[in-house]
Amino acid sequence: MRDADGTSDVRVHDEGKVTVIAIDRPDKRNAINNAVAKAVQEAFATFERSDQRVAVLCGSGNKAFTAGADVNDLPEFWRCVPTVGIQTDKPIICAI
Repeated sequence: MRDADGTSDVRVHDEGKVTVIAIDRPDKRNAINNAVAKAVQEAFATFERSDQRVAVLCGSGNKAFTAGADVNDLPEFWRCVPTVGIQTDKPIICAI
């Protein structure tokens, strides 16, 4: 999902058979807002449809994996909860 300025707060790239999904809001300690929750859900849907074998979820920067919800833009957390908003039988690793 892209922001109004064409950027995204979630970066996705493949390293071999591993998909890396990174929350990219280090200035906000990777707090999850509505756009991030939707982008993470979308990234995992793409991952599920792919031939990739495992996903790694991480946060950008070196201060926080994620600070949780962005209280200025409360997300719909269900979107990024495995078996609720994310449907996959493939392994997911959180790199904190």
